[in-house]
Amino acid sequence: MRNHLLFATILLAVTSFTSSSNAAESPEGIRVLVIATPRHVTFERDLSGMSTSTELIVANLYLVKLRIVRVVLGSLPGVQSLDVEMTADPHRSISSYHEIYVLLELQQRGNPRVLYWGVPETVACIPYELVKGTDMEADFARMHTLNDMGCSPVQ
Repeated sequence: MRNHLLFATILLAVTSFTSSSNAAESPEGIRVLVIATPRHVTFERDLSGMSTSTELIVANLYLVKLRIVRVVLGSLPGVQSLDVEMTADPHRSISSYHEIYVLLELQQRGNPRVLYWGVPETVACIPYELVKGTDMEADFARMHTLNDMGCSPVQ
């Protein structure tokens, strides 16, 4: 049951990220979703104050050695650990989490690029028709899966 809930949370996060960035699959690489343990985290530099054309960046850059616990979506054959660059806001320490999920883009050359990462949260998933039309509907994100489940955090 916990694995089902973890997968639903990860799928929800990836669905949210993908739809918000309007990027399905990049022509540069293939995307893989993994559960990993941050083994070694090194602060690289403060990115705060840098800006893109539309927004101000408030984050730190870290060099992170990830131990792959399992591949959730995609394929990463034979890979047990990765060295990647990751960003996090100054109040969020990557090393304080036992496990994280990481959406990677595999590059033709060099290390994979981290597109998004987060902390798996506990959720409740129930058949969507049981909350549809009720006052709970807004609290449950509709999951487009074979089971058409609705999921909501229950912490």
